[in-house]
Amino acid sequence: MLVIANRIQADFDGAANAYAWLLHSGWKSNVALSNGEYWRLITAVFIHTDLRHLTVNSSFLLLFGVLVEQHIKGAAFAVLYLIAGVMGMLASYVLTPSPSVGASGAVLGLLGAYSVIVLKRQVPSAVWHLLLIGVFLLFQLGAAIQSATIDGWSHLGGFMTGVILSIVFLNASGTAPSR
Repeated sequence: MLVIANRIQADFDGAANAYAWLLHSGWKSNVALSNGEYWRLITAVFIHTDLRHLTVNSSFLLLFGVLVEQHIKGAAFAVLYLIAGVMGMLASYVLTPSPSVGASGAVLGLLGAYSVIVLKRQVPSAVWHLLLIGVFLLFQLGAAIQSATIDGWSHLGGFMTGVILSIVFLNASGTAPSR
């Protein structure tokens, strides 16, 4: 919903007003966070700049979400996704002054979790899965380096959080055979 309202606002009022709307709506702003608006660490995960941004994140959420949810289910999956997103925004806050929005940190958290799942469990064609994960990570790294609008720190923070939380959740379930 927020992305649709942002696009309508941008079309009628111009880009400057659209960015003011994003700031007001809860994007990650270091100044606002420094002034105690910590809720932005959550809201920024659910705001996207445009339909393309939302579509890309939703597509990778679907792809990695289905794979991860086979191993980390229910509330643990939701916690993994949300905490990876928030920790991605926290990494962004600590490491860059640039504003940020989007679920990429949360989605990369799922990719981090899936990396652990592939390494820890008997996943068919594990080498193929690890190759695809590596290609996706290289793509993310290249995109973050080439574009000033892609928040690589949020991606890295989300990925690392996904790795850590998946180890905790998989060990807690006690059903993960070692490779």
